[in-house]
Amino acid sequence: MSSHMNIARLFGCCMELEGPALVYEYSGDEPLNNFLYDRDTASSGPQEDRSLKWESRLRIAKDIANAVVYLHTALSGPIVNRDLKPSNIMVDQHGVAKLFDFSFSISIPPGESRVEDKPFGAVWFMDPDYIQSGFITDKSDVFSFGMILLTLLTGQSLFSNNLKEAEEEGDLVAYVKKYVDKNQITEILDPIILEGGGIEQEKQFRDFLELALRCVQEKGEDRPEMIYVAKELT
Repeated sequence: MSSHMNIARLFGCCMELEGPALVYEYSGDEPLNNFLYDRDTASSGPQEDRSLKWESRLRIAKDIANAVVYLHTALSGPIVNRDLKPSNIMVDQHGVAKLFDFSFSISIPPGESRVEDKPFGAVWFMDPDYIQSGFITDKSDVFSFGMILLTLLTGQSLFSNNLKEAEEEGDLVAYVKKYVDKNQITEILDPIILEGGGIEQEKQFRDFLELALRCVQEKGEDRPEMIYVAKELT
């Protein structure tokens, strides 16, 4: 997997700790959440503008979509990451995004469409279908990816003040849908991505949001395949 440009290169495994620890290449990369809602904690310091413009966020979405498609289609059977979230996406100094940490990844046997296992991962980004049924499919990653798209659009953590004020703490999907139903999309967009935009960019926002909401459908069967999601982002 480490040969893909959007997957962090794995060097090996350290066995000298209490438990096995995977060792990845590090070249100044930082987790995506540092650039979205933890900007003051990024290594360059708060004095530097850590915000991501729309073009950078769109590129990150494309990069991670390509990485997930690779996991789902390039090997003998689909590998489900199962823990897609901003803190597991590293962004390098050139704005290239890479998937990082495959501790909870699981393979689906050839000829099968799902595998049973107890839920692992960040519950707020986890497929509700998987939580309820105990069966994981490639559509579970699609849900988590949709949550990442919503995070890129809004710049909101799941426990931000905006979600608290809207009485939707921990539920970014409900928060977004509340404003979509009122046709107030710009109210939920991160103000940073609105800077300098025009009609074409506004259309990109709407298309991006529509794709994200399809990805976070409650039932896996109602979500698009990851390869389709990646094509929509190109």
